[in-house]
Amino acid sequence: GDPATNPKGWPTVSFEDCLLDITRECKKVQQHEYKNNRSGACPVIDQGEDFIGGYIDDTTLLYQGTLPVILFGDHTRRFKFVDFPFVLGADGTKALRVTAEFHPEYIYWHLRLAQLPNRGYERHFKFVRELRFMCPHVNEQKDFANIARYYADRRQNLGNALASADATFQSLLSRAFTGELTAEWEAANAEWIAEQQALYERLPRLLVLALLVEKAKRASRAAAEVLVTALM
Repeated sequence: GDPATNPKGWPTVSFEDCLLDITRECKKVQQHEYKNNRSGACPVIDQGEDFIGGYIDDTTLLYQGTLPVILFGDHTRRFKFVDFPFVLGADGTKALRVTAEFHPEYIYWHLRLAQLPNRGYERHFKFVRELRFMCPHVNEQKDFANIARYYADRRQNLGNALASADATFQSLLSRAFTGELTAEWEAANAEWIAEQQALYERLPRLLVLALLVEKAKRASRAAAEVLVTALM
């Protein structure tokens, strides 16, 4: 059901009943220390659009608590489900841990479905704390989480396939414009290509001859009419 309307009438609980704010348990790293790094010992996860914002080598900054956790961008309203060791990046990122009575992925998707107001670059965590969470049986929470994960994985695979197809097309386009794509075929058919080029060079003269032939065939008509008709 829809978390905003709860059409099935599930019992609901408050934020404090199912989530703990563990942001203070995390050591943070500033953006300039990881922003452009694409490799390193520790992935840094912040509130940005990319799931992993960068990497850093200082393992002492890794979150040492229980996994998984849910990260929330206080400014971007972006939720991220993290089930591997990470470093918390930049200010404005909240770290949340689900209580034992709830399935972590179920709560994550519940948060993803929540309709939080957009207040620009203001902080939005206060709206998360005001949410009510539907509380079905834990087995139903697991079923929901499994289905959501299945479709999320398929969506990711489709996205990767589209990106790969686009990259392949761009590569083929580049090779086509440089002649690399047809170089082998052109080498194998050089004689035929030469004949075709010779033919194309002769076409203007052949066109004039064709017009003269047409004029001769239609000699009974006026010259202007014959030439215009033949040209068309």
